[in-house]
Amino acid sequence: MVNRTNDRESGFGEALTEKEKRIIRILREINYGEIIIVVQDKQPVRIEEVKKSIKL
Repeated sequence: MVNRTNDRESGFGEALTEKEKRIIRILREINYGEIIIVVQDKQPVRIEEVKKSIKL
């Protein structure tokens, strides 16, 4: 059984912000790779896409 009170308190019951919606769109467009999501004050502020990774 899921406790809905805890979901609301943790933010899962809230609607997505525009920035969160943009992150989801970007994730769906990426075929492969790695990204870093920078968060400030509980909100995403920037996505960094790793351009080059060299495995030795």
